[in-house]
Amino acid sequence: MAEALAAAVRARVVSRDGTGSYRFAHDLFREYAYDQLSPAERASLHRRIGQVLEASRAAGGARSDQPSPLAELARHFVLADPASAQAWKYSVAAAREAAARLAYEEAVRHWEYAVAAADARPADRTGALLELAEARRRAGQGEAAGQAYLRVAELARAGPGPRGLARAALGLHAIGTRLWWPPAEVIALLSEALQRPASRGSATPRWSAGPRWPCWPAGWRRPAS
Repeated sequence: MAEALAAAVRARVVSRDGTGSYRFAHDLFREYAYDQLSPAERASLHRRIGQVLEASRAAGGARSDQPSPLAELARHFVLADPASAQAWKYSVAAAREAAARLAYEEAVRHWEYAVAAADARPADRTGALLELAEARRRAGQGEAAGQAYLRVAELARAGPGPRGLARAALGLHAIGTRLWWPPAEVIALLSEALQRPASRGSATPRWSAGPRWPCWPAGWRRPAS
């Protein structure tokens, strides 16, 4: 390995900095070397890099030139295995960190990875989709946010209680206050949620105006009990 690195330095393919680290002299060299790896080798490399970054972060050694070590961790573990527990963990953490910085487009990307990882975590899928929909809405991606809320409603119909349907309807309504969304679709979801019995142990939903419900959709009427 040392001889190979020395030869690469002499050929000016890589350079060595003052800390003893090696870097490719040009992005084209790095891309060419990466393309020569098999998919299994790439996944293994990303896993090893992720594990090194994870250990460095745990020891308090995050590099100062990385504005978001969580984003780097998420990227490497997603490229290693998009369905892994680490891909899920760091995609969620990176998405929340990006949202806290109001970087909603970045949050959308990480939530999309989290939703993909949630295919192996059915209990987390609806929550991840709701977070993705909210990030898309805040990023100004109204139509894509609406599709995510409709997917939440689809999953909620297979589960107990009205909560998922209600949150999907509230999300669509929030989009409708900025971008137009068909009121009939919102009304239908709300009506479906109200007619569904609450699951055992969950509180009965409170359908009053509040900070997440600035106004009722036009034409909405509560179904007769």
